[in-house]
Parts: sequence; C-alpha cells; structure tokens
Amino acid sequence: MKSRTLAMGFGFLYISVIKSPKFYMLMFFRRFFSLPLAKVLNQPHIEITHTFWGQYHNILTSENFSMHDYAIFNHSRSFIGRYLGIASFVFASALTSMFAALSVMTGTALFAGASITSALVYLGLHFIFNRFAWKMKWFEIPDISGVWSVRGETLNDDGTVRFNWEGELDIYQNWEKIVISQETKQSESKSYTATLAKLNTNKGGSILHYSYKNSPKTGEYHELQNHTGYCEIKFDEDAKQGVAAYFNSNGRRTFGKMYLTKKEA
Repeated sequence: MKSRTLAMGFGFLYISVIKSPKFYMLMFFRRFFSLPLAKVLNQPHIEITHTFWGQYHNILTSENFSMHDYAIFNHSRSFIGRYLGIASFVFASALTSMFAALSVMTGTALFAGASITSALVYLGLHFIFNRFAWKMKWFEIPDISGVWSVRGETLNDDGTVRFNWEGELDIYQNWEKIVISQETKQSESKSYTATLAKLNTNKGGSILHYSYKNSPKTGEYHELQNHTGYCEIKFDEDAKQGVAAYFNSNGRRTFGKMYLTKKEA
C-alpha cells in the first residue's frame, strides 16, 4: 500500500509540472481509485469504474461546456499545480496512515480495505481551488465575476455619439475558465478568447480583453447580422465600476464605449 501511495504521489508531481493535470488526473483516478473502492464495497470493479468515472467526469465538465480558457498575466497555473500535487501526496499518505491506524484500533475491515490515493485527493484539491480558493487576495487574481448593468454609446468617426443603448453583461469566471455574455434588446454576444491582468498602478484595478461573437435576436436580422468584435474593459480596485471601449468587424463596422456598474447579488 505504501509503495502504491508513493508511486501515485510522484506520478502526480510529474503530471502537475509537465502534463495536462485534468486529463491525466482523471486517468489516474479511473485506474487507482475505483479498484480499491470496489474491494471495500464488494462490487465488480467495472461497475465502480463506470459509475465514479462518469460522475466525476460530469462534475468537471458540466459547468465548462460554454466556458473557455483565458490567460492571467503574472500568474502561473503550473506553479499552483505543483503545490497541489505535493499537497495531494502528503494528504493521501496521511489519510492512508490514519485509516490503517483506525483499522488496528477498531478491528474494522472497512478501514483496512480503504485506500485514499493521491488521485482522489488531487481531484478534491483542484475542485476546491478552481471554484473557491483562487479568489483569496493572496493569489492576486482579479475576481470580476458577476452581472453588470451596461450603458453604451456607439460613436461616429469624429467621436460624437451616434446613438445610446443599454444592456447587461454577465461574467462567469473560475480559476481555469471564463465566459463573458452580453445581452441588449437587439442582440446577444458571447466571448471566445480572453486575457485578464491586475493593474499595478496607484489606483489599482484590473483590465480585461476579450473577443466575442454577436448574433441578432429573432426579428432583428433586417437591421443586424452576425459579426465579431473586440472589447477592453478597465475595472476599478473594488470591481464595482468599469469603463470599456469596443469595436465590431466582419458584418458590423461600428465602435464605441461602455460604462459598467456591477449589480448587487
């Protein structure tokens, strides 16, 4: 059991540094966690494999079907991955030793058959960090998630206002992925690339760059058509207000400004 735990620990250190953590984490989970659990529950290994593989794969992918990767400047995800790998090895060893001690103390066969691998611990730590822990101030990752009221201005070439419009911007963000969706009376847009950076200035704040695809709502195709665009938003230190500049192309050559106010949750 100890040799298995050591092998798994070093395997995850390698994975966190070089390979894609999520893919190989699931591979290790399927191989090394389902078999010990099958022994404990006295169930066929293949049934446990398919049941837990399916459930945890759904947990990792269900919320991300419409989200995409984004870059965070001055932040290394591989650096965090190394420490998650180290922590999973340490916690897995400690938990396995604890179960062995409980088995001796209680004489319960259930504890004797239990095996907590680094794969399972890494899965839990990654889930917690991806959903919650990244928001801690210590990591200095701007948290811009939320729903924002938008007041927009489409401009003429000379900078005068061509017309005003209103909308709503919804930013859904976790450590690995993000999606920026905007809705107005006439159209809807969704991001497909993005970068985020903390502004190292006296005023602080953050800046978001993203590209999006826009589609007119039903009944608006006589005036609008599908197009792509680019937007840059500067948020204040508290991430309560934002000012943006945007331009459209490939179907609608317009540009303008947006003023954002975060809605209370």
